[in-house]
Amino acid sequence: MKNKSLAIILILIILHLVGLFGLNSEDWRTVFRKLIPVNILITTVLVFAFHRNWNTKFIILPIVTILTGFISEVIGVQSGLLFGDYFYEENLGPKIFGVPIILGLNWLLLIYCSRITANFLLNNPLLQALTASFLMVLLDLFLEPFAIFHDMWEWEQVTVPLKNYISWFGVALIIQLLFNRIKIDVNNVAIAAYVVMLSFFILNLYFV
Repeated sequence: MKNKSLAIILILIILHLVGLFGLNSEDWRTVFRKLIPVNILITTVLVFAFHRNWNTKFIILPIVTILTGFISEVIGVQSGLLFGDYFYEENLGPKIFGVPIILGLNWLLLIYCSRITANFLLNNPLLQALTASFLMVLLDLFLEPFAIFHDMWEWEQVTVPLKNYISWFGVALIIQLLFNRIKIDVNNVAIAAYVVMLSFFILNLYFV
């Protein structure tokens, strides 16, 4: 199992390095932008392949997470109440109510990886939930300039509004508190995925 997890972590690193250079190559940028949903899907599958303690309660929770994340995005896009005034471009694939379908899965991926990382750092469930939500906001801080540059979404105003990060934290915290109801073993692949994704977004700032 240890050798398999190391192999998967190496695949995640290579996948994101290829994406880093592809997205920032003028010759390949358009193609790689269209592959962003594929990257999200592959990363999610690899991460959850190493989850333990599969049971009915856990199977229900990812579904709730996907729906909560997606519905919050729909509310955000349609009303501007949650995150501010923004809209999604075409690079994230097919949309429902103005929101790319892949976004629900992306919420699950980020929520899970953030929570596993927080669980590794802390023992108290409430602190784990709060820390995981903070880790979500940390990701979004570096995700925003990346997403805007690569035409994933666009804000009506010049700068990303503060309430985006506040609402991002709030929605994440609601979901993370639900995760307090189940036992989750540390998943080394999920922790590595969090670090790889954060590093990927930070490195992309050099090109933005």
